[in-house]
Amino acid sequence: MVRCKKCGLIYRLPQVEKDQHLREIQKHYSEVDPSYQVAYSRKKLYERFLSKIERIKRKHSRLLDVGCGIGYFLSLARKYGYDAYGLELIPELVEVGVRNYGLAIQCAEFEEANFSENYFDVITLWNVFEELSHSKESILKIKRILKPEGLLFIRTPNARFHLLVYRIHQMLKKLHLEHILPYQSFLFHIFNFSKKSLEWELRTHNFSHIKIKNSRPTSEDPYAVGKAVGILKIFAFLIAQFLFFLTWGRLTVAPSIEVFAENEKA
Repeated sequence: MVRCKKCGLIYRLPQVEKDQHLREIQKHYSEVDPSYQVAYSRKKLYERFLSKIERIKRKHSRLLDVGCGIGYFLSLARKYGYDAYGLELIPELVEVGVRNYGLAIQCAEFEEANFSENYFDVITLWNVFEELSHSKESILKIKRILKPEGLLFIRTPNARFHLLVYRIHQMLKKLHLEHILPYQSFLFHIFNFSKKSLEWELRTHNFSHIKIKNSRPTSEDPYAVGKAVGILKIFAFLIAQFLFFLTWGRLTVAPSIEVFAENEKA
């Protein structure tokens, strides 16, 4: 893993082969998501988000969820009055979403998906942006299909937190005390964003009204890594929130962060 000195983005080098990466994603999420654990663990996050953006909703607002899984979030968005569309890579998950919720889900990679320009009012990526093969191209596509003044929402693991925990783990390992930290306390993807790198990425591509804050942890143990990790996430979030308010929103050190940004007018 290397870090860009300009924007702070942490990424894998050399980049993993695209086909290999897609196979890894398909294997992991086809095993996890059909159990509904991931979807249900985020229910409160989904509802809080939809309630928050209720005031900006227009009549017949279109919402696209990239990497929608079985479509649970989309089913909630539809109840809030959105014309809900999904994009999902794994055919088995698309089948579940169409069968259980009657959703409009396109099965394709984001770069290859077919959507009209200026079509959506809201685009969401729930723990997906860090897995996209080409973040720059993805942002450019989001700008094309999102209406002017449309809302982009991203939730992603916070590189700042995971790098800190990794360094603590390495120090403990030298002392043969690495067992103190729960298994999988830190996690790295192809791309790993912090507040700084996300702001840089979005401002570079002319997004405005960017707001980045700590994201609440999911409930229970959706990825079956152990309850200790869940406890660590809650504890870390509470500390992060204290620091966030203490620094007037400048410091975001929770395990995950969430971003609200507006697509500037052309």
